[in-house]
Amino acid sequence: MALCMHLEKNKSVFLHTSKGEKIKVKNYGSNNALLRIDAPETIAVLREDLTDDQRKRYLDRSLRALRCSLVALLFSLFAFCAVAERVEAQTLTLTSPNGGETWPAGESRDVRWTSTGTFANVRIEISVDGGATFPTVLASGTANDGSKGVTIPNTPSTNCRVRITGSTGSPTDISNNNFTITGTTTPPPAVRDSLWLIAPNGGEKLEAGTQANITFGKQGSLGSVRLEFSDDNGFSWQFVGITPNQNFVWTVPQFISPVCALRISDANDGIPSDYSDRVFSIVAPVQRGKLIVIWNPNIEADLAGYWVYFGTKPRAEENYSSAFFTSDTTFTIDNLLPASYFIAVTAIDNSGNESGFSKEVSAMIEPEATDTMPPQVPAGVNVRKE
Repeated sequence: MALCMHLEKNKSVFLHTSKGEKIKVKNYGSNNALLRIDAPETIAVLREDLTDDQRKRYLDRSLRALRCSLVALLFSLFAFCAVAERVEAQTLTLTSPNGGETWPAGESRDVRWTSTGTFANVRIEISVDGGATFPTVLASGTANDGSKGVTIPNTPSTNCRVRITGSTGSPTDISNNNFTITGTTTPPPAVRDSLWLIAPNGGEKLEAGTQANITFGKQGSLGSVRLEFSDDNGFSWQFVGITPNQNFVWTVPQFISPVCALRISDANDGIPSDYSDRVFSIVAPVQRGKLIVIWNPNIEADLAGYWVYFGTKPRAEENYSSAFFTSDTTFTIDNLLPASYFIAVTAIDNSGNESGFSKEVSAMIEPEATDTMPPQVPAGVNVRKE
């Protein structure tokens, strides 16, 4: 190809071959005196005035450069294929569970897979949300031998999938479709029939002739419970009653004993049973008294009545512990143990408006005289052998 052109100094022109290769020609002197030609190594640019030997040497250099480029290209392609072959050789393929299975929770099942490559261990995880998350690890660092027995967790779901991953985080594979985990129902432990006495269970002092509550607990299939009482520390027992309830109102016997006990048992066969942990006492009744409170009537037309407040401490020290309503101007507080009592009265109308407290008054229930004289020493004590 012959070219005729005139370029100004420092100007360039680009030429394109039929194969799309680009050649740059730039003038560095005046009247095309100094031209620089840049072309790909595969294109030989020869001056017209070169000798045949010069042309041959130039073409030889171009061919050698082209051969070197081709060798480098072939080596790069070979290296890329070798690396690609190694990467493709590291594979994991999960075969079970792969979708559609039903695995009961708590049972043992085999996770199976195939692999190519040389990695030693795999990690096995399970998802219950279709593979969105894998919160549960079934096996970690297990040998890459194609199978691992795992215990199915109690996470019932129809959207379960398993993921298996190489020890370095790749390769990995997930179940192709969801499988199902069915839940297990653990039967509750059998409830053993048992009884336990709550009160009186030791240390109490019950007044003779009063009423006391016998309370106990029970579980299992027990029905009615038999109650018995001993006043001689369990040497002999007296029948008290039978009840299906866990609270029995008992009239305390009219005698004194410091070594009393209770026994409870199944009313059918006596098993199971329980006893007071320690003895309790039946003591003489404590003398009680009563106080009669009197006040002047209010004159309001809408008066509803009065509240009578009382306690064992002044209101300035502690709020009154008891209160009773009455429409009269006299009120009797009965069955009081020996103590000092503080009393005040308020008035209340039909709208619920309550007055302030009246003047506080007090009174004392005197205890009866304490008997400090012990009984005589028993006499005539003897023993006889039979």
